[in-house]
Amino acid sequence: MVYISQLTNIYGDYLANTGRSDEDYKRVSDLMAMLLEKYANITGSIEPDKTHINLISKAAYFFDIGRMAIPDELIKNHKFAGSNMQLYETHTQVGAHIIQLNKAHACRYFVKVCSDICIHHHERFDGLG
Repeated sequence: MVYISQLTNIYGDYLANTGRSDEDYKRVSDLMAMLLEKYANITGSIEPDKTHINLISKAAYFFDIGRMAIPDELIKNHKFAGSNMQLYETHTQVGAHIIQLNKAHACRYFVKVCSDICIHHHERFDGLG
């Protein structure tokens, strides 16, 4: 999918320009694929839906894309207190908004899954944030 490729290039450039690697994001993507395949096998699916697993695992790569909106000094120095913490906490919503900029019909499944991952990746199982 062209959108995923373009998004990967943009995010990869951002990470490279800030001196970070995308290894953690690749690991999350790979783990998502493994978990989804295991889940499909556990639930008795005859064969995991490779198309959906591939799209969801690619979407997982972008879980933290909203950090592009956070000043690098805060991220590098881990200065997350007071108003800085409030700013940092917005990165989940910002990430979802970045992903949702693509309104193309052909991308709607990926956009929905990816924006959901972005906005909820810091949620706790008990729903308390």
